[in-house]
Amino acid sequence: GPAMNDTSGDIKFLISDTPDFPEDQVHRIARRLFGIDGELKFLDSDRDLNFRLRNGDGTWVLKFFHPEEDEGVIDFQTKALVHIAQTDPDMLVPKVVPTKRGLPFGRAKAPDGRTSIVRLLGWVPGTDLHLVEDNRNLRHSTGALVARLDKALQGFYHPSALHTLVWDIKQSPALRIHTGDIKNRNRRRLCEKALDGFIDHVLPRWTHLRGQVIHNDANMANVVVDPAKPDTAAGVIDFGDMIYGPIAAEVAMAADGFGFEVDDTMNAFIDVALGFDSVMPLMEDEVEVLFDMIAARFALTATIVARRAVARTGSPDYQPGLEKTSTDALDKIL
Repeated sequence: GPAMNDTSGDIKFLISDTPDFPEDQVHRIARRLFGIDGELKFLDSDRDLNFRLRNGDGTWVLKFFHPEEDEGVIDFQTKALVHIAQTDPDMLVPKVVPTKRGLPFGRAKAPDGRTSIVRLLGWVPGTDLHLVEDNRNLRHSTGALVARLDKALQGFYHPSALHTLVWDIKQSPALRIHTGDIKNRNRRRLCEKALDGFIDHVLPRWTHLRGQVIHNDANMANVVVDPAKPDTAAGVIDFGDMIYGPIAAEVAMAADGFGFEVDDTMNAFIDVALGFDSVMPLMEDEVEVLFDMIAARFALTATIVARRAVARTGSPDYQPGLEKTSTDALDKIL
């Protein structure tokens, strides 16, 4: 309820209560808005309600946005996908399926009275990156794929591209005060060191860094590979965290997942950056901030997870293992 949101300060969705639609209603909404129906499978999501919808004709993702999500932001994400379909039609990203009336999205009211925007996207086939064997080619091709995506987005802008987002690493100072929620002292110290490094070294240069609309979350859960070629990144999904931001932050996001559970964390990051650079050459100042950006991203993840655990008493735990894996990775690089 509204009381939960009081703890989150100005950053929206730090505490999230996802939309609540019963399954029989979901079927009715799919038929009413998009004229399709099929077998539904619930998909885990950070702040929205997602289903995989499948029938003999195809597979889609049916998304009910958080009721407080700004319509402009949804329009921004949706138009970006349409733009990519024009500038790089062969790129494997979700295709926007319009409503029966030809609109990019529709609306539906949940039993609790809250209204969500509803959108249908084509399913992107493939295996999640984190489910395949990590190797150098995979890291390089991930960097290259994300650079290709940013190239496709280069000419795109939208008035809602500057919205604030809890996963936006520029929000580090606002989250720095919440590191106290991390119970383990050693982990807390690591996070504070990483966030302070970011605030000292990266934030002062932020406005000088080359910027554009970026995916902002091209991590392992959002990059897919073709099972027939498991060492090559093939497609990108989940454009829910898009933002106007530094290209360097895009590289940091793509690299951070490769830092978990590997011995040579730094070289793993470098492979991703080299792959990116092979498609969209990085500038010297971008390379200089990468390390602090990646460290801040790990620290942010741990802080957000701990913060949610404190604020959501009574709710199910939000990704409890993530705080440990993030701080373990920090331990290796700091």
